[in-house]
Amino acid sequence: MDEAVCQFGVMDRCCASQLLADAAARGRGIKPTIIDDEDAKFTHDSLCGEDMRYLMFQPAYEEILESSKGEILL
Repeated sequence: MDEAVCQFGVMDRCCASQLLADAAARGRGIKPTIIDDEDAKFTHDSLCGEDMRYLMFQPAYEEILESSKGEILL
């Protein structure tokens, strides 16, 4: 469960960041830089292991529990 929620959150933040970056570049007339498959794979492999997903999710989950006073349990 931790991994699935973490992956969804990461994907959502990545999409939002990409849309903001694209809009900012377009507004300034800057052509976006597209990274190649090798760099994308390196980044994925570095940041997407099981341990990393757990470590990225756990603080967010604890914040949700605290802010909802325990009403939202995953």
